Amino acid sequence: MNRNSKPEDYIRRGTLMPKPTLDDRMKAVSSGAAPSMVPDTPPPPPPPEDVPDMTQLVPSSKRLLIAKMIARHAELGEQMGAMKKEREKLTDAIKPLMGELKLGKATWGDYHLAYYNTPRSFLDPKQLLSHGVQPSVIAACTTVKDSYSLRISRGKDGDGE
Repeated sequence: MNRNSKPEDYIRRGTLMPKPTLDDRMKAVSSGAAPSMVPDTPPPPPPPEDVPDMTQLVPSSKRLLIAKMIARHAELGEQMGAMKKEREKLTDAIKPLMGELKLGKATWGDYHLAYYNTPRSFLDPKQLLSHGVQPSVIAACTTVKDSYSLRISRGKDGDGE
């Protein structure tokens, strides 16, 4: 995608062209837009066939600091996971009570409680197709945003949450 191309340039006779690069999409989205709130960090590279041992890649002068940061990150993640599960159980017990009492807002000592509806909506491409919207229109109106996540977990394969 060059600087002058538009999203509709990627649709030809109902078929999609190859996905533009992240840089191209960012340029297209950012033209005339507000400054990005995404931190200026480079995107991760594609996953390698063999996962490298990072201790071999970090200079020895930084290894201890990075080891402590990674261990603390993982420890906090484990604690937060357990806390989140416990908090969800408490939330699931308090919500019905607020509903039964027909309370949208309440106080309990120093605590302020609010129980409210938070509707979420999205467009379903299957429903749009069933209502006659052309696939090319759906593709032209679909916005894809990349976000970068870091997950640190214990274990060999990194699949733990």
